[in-house]
Amino acid sequence: MKILFASPFCLLDPSSGASITCRTILEGLAARGHQAHAVSACVFDRPQFATSEEFLGHIGARPLGNKTGPRSMFWQASRDGVGYVIAQSRAQLRSRVTCAEALAYQRLFVVAVRNQRPDAVLVYGGKPVDRDNYRWLHERGIPAVFYVANPNYWDRRTFRDIDLILTDTEATAALYKKRLGVVANPIGKIVKPFPQGPDAPRDCVTLVNPAPEKGASVFLGIVREAARRGLDARFLVVESRRRLAETANAIGIDAASLTNVECVGLQEDMSNVWRRTKVLLHPSLWHESGSRLVVEACSAGVPVLATSSGGIPETLGEAGFLFPVPPELSEKYALPAAPETVATWTDTLEKLLRDETFYASASERALQHWKARAAHDPFVKIEAMLEKTVARKKERVQRALAAAKAKRALAVEA
Repeated sequence: MKILFASPFCLLDPSSGASITCRTILEGLAARGHQAHAVSACVFDRPQFATSEEFLGHIGARPLGNKTGPRSMFWQASRDGVGYVIAQSRAQLRSRVTCAEALAYQRLFVVAVRNQRPDAVLVYGGKPVDRDNYRWLHERGIPAVFYVANPNYWDRRTFRDIDLILTDTEATAALYKKRLGVVANPIGKIVKPFPQGPDAPRDCVTLVNPAPEKGASVFLGIVREAARRGLDARFLVVESRRRLAETANAIGIDAASLTNVECVGLQEDMSNVWRRTKVLLHPSLWHESGSRLVVEACSAGVPVLATSSGGIPETLGEAGFLFPVPPELSEKYALPAAPETVATWTDTLEKLLRDETFYASASERALQHWKARAAHDPFVKIEAMLEKTVARKKERVQRALAAAKAKRALAVEA
């Protein structure tokens, strides 16, 4: 099959879970012998570089077509069996994309589909330009396959011309069935294993993305409670989308007082983080579709403390420690966590850090959970879904053509 990914969101964005998942899907299909390409603009969840030119240089992209140099509008690159064509844009956030930049991306999308003639197009995004593209694919009999893990789609029109909806968990499938009446097909969380290598000292309690909705207030409460108890704990924060200082100040905590917390920037490769991590904290407060982080942590043998939000329970299973979403934070994420919430989380963390036998058992459960997941190849299921969708679409197109031909014949006879 020929599979094309198309979205203004750049598939090489390390700050977007959806981008990482769709990229992993394309790479997996390419490894199984399928042709995989992606077209996008330079839109990111959190831009790493000051300009799109810097990003394109970072990935080693080359100008496409006759124009060369920094004035070229379209660029191409290749990575892990997937070919990329990217429309350069001044804006790197979706909200700042101009009409001209949106039209440039749309032109690239149309040309890519016409030239590559894909069997199916993998997409996500719900803006009017996205829905126009889905309608254009529908009119040409090309299946559109939508990947959804974001809980913030509210308009059913987004899925009107979609032939297949993929999601990561049953929880998110149930969410969209109830909200919009659409059927999403869970494929599980597709995660590459933690690459083995020389380990750094695993002495950090890690939080990724200190945003309010990700439970930063719970994390900050644990940091302060650990210090109060005299617990020898080092905390590591990966600032993938938000800065810890911004969130702490909003909650009323002076970030400068958090002397046992180290912050690092967005990571293109999480290997170094996992080599330093002893425990992962994942106190997400909103509907977490299915956390990539908890699966990666399990592959590294890292115990996980997480909320039972959204699809986390089915993603983590019994491999970690689940806590209810704190009632005081279920709607207002930026409030301080209640003392009893903080105490419950810190009790378990303290036991993991001080009881070696307890920690070893938790680490082994995490590894066994990963091995059980790894025994099932998710691409077998994805391939079958794609093949069925492509075949069904072709059958519908043929029926429509036959009906149109019969109608013309009747008109001639009349």
